[in-house]
Amino acid sequence: MDLNNLSGDFTGYYSYNNINDLDHEMHCSLVFFDDGRVVGHGVDDINPFHFEGTVNQEDNSVKLFKKYPTHTVDYSGTLVNANNCISISGVWSIHGIMQTTGAFTLRRGHSKSSIMSDINVIEETLRAQLTKVNEL
Repeated sequence: MDLNNLSGDFTGYYSYNNINDLDHEMHCSLVFFDDGRVVGHGVDDINPFHFEGTVNQEDNSVKLFKKYPTHTVDYSGTLVNANNCISISGVWSIHGIMQTTGAFTLRRGHSKSSIMSDINVIEETLRAQLTKVNEL
């Protein structure tokens, strides 16, 4: 995967304890370098932040550190480039006293409503498949 072509503006969300809670929207710009480094900046419902991290080009795993003025959040996910849709999804965690985790999704150039639309399509497809299985 050519990392230089992945840079751009990303929109997404994070949720607490893996609950699909799209109220926690975030916007950021990410720059991907050939050596696997990733840097960026953005804003969410907490504060402005700065991203630093890496992409493992063998398995497309992503490790990002979301740095706020007061604390750092670890993001671990997978980079996917399918049908011209670039996304990073995975889990985030805060270590130490607060020990909190959740899920996140970032998509280049996509809004929260388009992400929710995609989730709804996936859920409908799964329901239809489950109905077919139950009919057997």
